[in-house]
Amino acid sequence: MLAGKAVGRKASTKKYDILTALGAFALAQDKGLQRLALRLMVLITARYNWRLNELSMGQKEIARLWAVNERTVKREMAKLRSLGWLSTKTPAARGRVATYAIDFHRISASTQESWPSVGPDFVARMADLFPAKVVKVDFGSRAGRTANPCAGTHRTMGHTVRAITRTGREHFSKLVCPVGVCRLCQRAAGACGGKQLFSTLY
Repeated sequence: MLAGKAVGRKASTKKYDILTALGAFALAQDKGLQRLALRLMVLITARYNWRLNELSMGQKEIARLWAVNERTVKREMAKLRSLGWLSTKTPAARGRVATYAIDFHRISASTQESWPSVGPDFVARMADLFPAKVVKVDFGSRAGRTANPCAGTHRTMGHTVRAITRTGREHFSKLVCPVGVCRLCQRAAGACGGKQLFSTLY
């Protein structure tokens, strides 16, 4: 994956752009999300292996780096996993620390609205580095109705909410940010990992 392996030509530019996107996004968020993004950025710059798409670091070391206790590390790492930004490649075992992978495509979707604040050249570079991905999402079908609640143009958020509610929570849970089947839903889901925002609808 290009985003997972920022190596080769212009590798340093790609790395800086990814960190810039995270930083610009964090500055527009509340203090909790700002701190979470900053902590991830420090992990990336300190211990991330770009060639292997791997972060290998124990909780004690992370706690020392973040100047927190291990309980806070567990809580923050869980938040990163819930956002889809971080995933466990190999769990920790006796004598071996856990290794993690970072999903930069998911991070790009979450930070996309902050790209213009950096500049049009940055938007162009990020769009080239993280091309849009189209994923088919099955919401189930009903006779005489459109299966996809996001088909067509949504003019209001209320329309979108009503469409999603009709399909049922179990169907919407299949939609994972950043895919989004329309621009409006993709933008809304990207703000919170596709879970927190719509969980309030039920």
